Amino acid sequence: MNNKQVEIIIKSLNVDQLSEYLKESFCDPMRIIKENIHNGLKPMHFPLEKENLEEIKKTFLKYEMVIDGNLKLEENLMPVIHSVSHLSLDQRLVAKSILRNCASGHQKELAVAQKLIELMGDVSCQVYDLIRQLTYKTDDRIDIYDNYLVDLIERSD
Repeated sequence: MNNKQVEIIIKSLNVDQLSEYLKESFCDPMRIIKENIHNGLKPMHFPLEKENLEEIKKTFLKYEMVIDGNLKLEENLMPVIHSVSHLSLDQRLVAKSILRNCASGHQKELAVAQKLIELMGDVSCQVYDLIRQLTYKTDDRIDIYDNYLVDLIERSD
C-alpha cells in the first residue's frame, strides 16, 4: 500500500472492524468534505489567481458524481467484506465482480482527482485545500480497495 500509516491501521484491524473503519474514516468524511467543497465553490465567481475556476467547478462536479457512484458500489461490498471468511464460491465470484467494477470506477476517480490537482496548481484557499484533502482520501481509500481487499477476498478462496 502507498500510505504506510493506513496500512498499519488496516493490518491491526480484524475483518469485522474493517468495514466500520472504511465507513468512518473514508465514506462518511468524504461525503461531508464534498458537501463543504460544493458549498464553498458555489459562491466563488472569480479566480483567486490565474486558475481556471470554471473548469475547476465543472471538474469537481464530475468528481462528485464519480465518488458517489464508487461509494455506492463499495457499500454493496461491505457485507461481503464483513463475512469474507464464510463466503461460498459463488459469493466470492460476486465479490470479485464487484471489485472489478470498483476498479474501473477507481481509475476514473483517480484521473479526475489528478485533473483537479493540476487545475488548482499551487493556488491555496480553504476550498482548494479541502479539494486536496478529498483527493488524499480518494488515494488512500482506493489503495485499500485495490490492494488490501482484493488480496483479502483472494485469500478466502
